[in-house]
Amino acid sequence: MTRILFLAADIDLSRNRGDTLHARNLARALVRVGNEVHMVVGASPSAEPIDGVNVSVRPDRGDARIVRFLLRKVRDVRPDIIYERRFSPKLASALSVLTGLPFAVEINGIPGMEAAMQGRPGPSGLSARVRRTAHTRFLRSAASIVAVTPGLRNALVTAYGVDPSRAFVVPNGVDAEMFRPEDRTAARRDLSLSDGKIVCFVGNLVRWQGLDLFMAAMEQTPGSLSAVLVGDGPDHARLVELARSRGLGHRVRFMGEVPYSTVPRYLAAADACVAPFTAERNLPLGVSALKVLEYLASARPIVVTAIPGARDLVDELGCGLVVPPEDPAALGEAMVEVVSNEAFAGAALRASEIVRERYSWDRTAQMVTDILRRSLN
Repeated sequence: MTRILFLAADIDLSRNRGDTLHARNLARALVRVGNEVHMVVGASPSAEPIDGVNVSVRPDRGDARIVRFLLRKVRDVRPDIIYERRFSPKLASALSVLTGLPFAVEINGIPGMEAAMQGRPGPSGLSARVRRTAHTRFLRSAASIVAVTPGLRNALVTAYGVDPSRAFVVPNGVDAEMFRPEDRTAARRDLSLSDGKIVCFVGNLVRWQGLDLFMAAMEQTPGSLSAVLVGDGPDHARLVELARSRGLGHRVRFMGEVPYSTVPRYLAAADACVAPFTAERNLPLGVSALKVLEYLASARPIVVTAIPGARDLVDELGCGLVVPPEDPAALGEAMVEVVSNEAFAGAALRASEIVRERYSWDRTAQMVTDILRRSLN
């Protein structure tokens, strides 16, 4: 048994965002595959406990206070290795220096690129150079780096000089018990959704999800096609106004953030699901999107843009259509085709079994466990 100190210091376990769901599901699965997991998170009011995981909340602020808290945690827990989910693993690096413990870091994206797409300027000049130097030092000192896509791994090796032999690709997983084929009619009745063709999107409402493109595509589809958007994020208010201004207010429903346990019902209610990722950010790095795996595990045909990690599954399993990024006409045509052609529904049903077996969180956790044990040896 490997004893893991899992640092997710920026995660609020009470939220139903992708980062929270990833951390929660991975921690639970790490226990199931035979590890002892002690997790440190950010503020988590009213969060549900994680089966088998010892969860504690870090101090509110102050790196020195947090490090002292973590040193006490190390003395109490006596971990074999530290695992931090953060692009800049400064906490794990500091603990490693102070205790001699090895650490691994999980990378899910490059924050500077995401901040720029949200209109938040990053540091420049000397500040930017200092930050990059620190990031490089932290990443190079990690015993192992876990990236969720090949493109992200390659970017870390190329841009930060990470040793390729210590950089691994481990894709996201899916809860194979929660996401499975369900009856559409019953789901619509439970959610008070009307009859007619429905496409569904689940995820964080941010620019790289491509929802501006989705709105433009919806304008070009028949009025009988409606959409349900499940999730929240910084672009929520802007997208609601965009839908209204385009005359889509009666066809596009914004459900906001819902309990994670109800997400499978929304997927079951849909005729198809959509992931219109933008080329910016996603094309060079690829995606390992929870939403795509959850769509397919739920046996729903999908329409995705031609982004590595999303298109691959559709091409392999034949369970939907792939369209070019930033092409609303192609996206609209594909959505109409997928909800109208029963062949896609049959392919999605076959794909569900494959995805639920190949991409379970237990399989992801076993891959991470093997990497951590290799780091220890």
